[in-house]
Amino acid sequence: MKARPNKLDPFAARIDDWEREGKTLAEMQADLREDGCKVALSSLSEFLARKRQELAEREMFAVIASGGKMNRELDAAFAANPAPEVERLIDISKTLIMTLQVNGRANPKLLNLANSMQQTVLDYVSGKTRAALEGEKLKQGERKLKLLEEAAERASKTEAVLDSNLSSDDQAKRIREIFKR
Repeated sequence: MKARPNKLDPFAARIDDWEREGKTLAEMQADLREDGCKVALSSLSEFLARKRQELAEREMFAVIASGGKMNRELDAAFAANPAPEVERLIDISKTLIMTLQVNGRANPKLLNLANSMQQTVLDYVSGKTRAALEGEKLKQGERKLKLLEEAAERASKTEAVLDSNLSSDDQAKRIREIFKR
């Protein structure tokens, strides 16, 4: 839905210039009045806010389009070359986050985006660390199980030797052989 025409539309370029020059709303209002356009300060303020919002949206769409182009280029590069390791992508993300944080001083949306990305990276690293610890616990559990199975097998063999009709010396010799392994 297209916005209805505003009586300030014909003066939009001049108002943009005045804003870049740092003129106040009152100064802009006076200049407009000299040009025959009577406007309330609140209307002028709303007009400028709308123009700023439109500019921010155009810039954001440009960034999105640029990101889309970059993704296509990355896809082409990955098609020609193997994809980087996850650790390399994390390093690139850290650099991007730092850039967004620096630029975010002037733009709170960028700062929020940087914080969100940083949390995602931290969650990934934390998850990876937890997975590595769980993997180690699993390996330790498997080693314990193997040792317990070996001990149970030795105990069973030892019991069989002790229940046999072998002489004491032969039983001792067999038991030593069982526990040498």
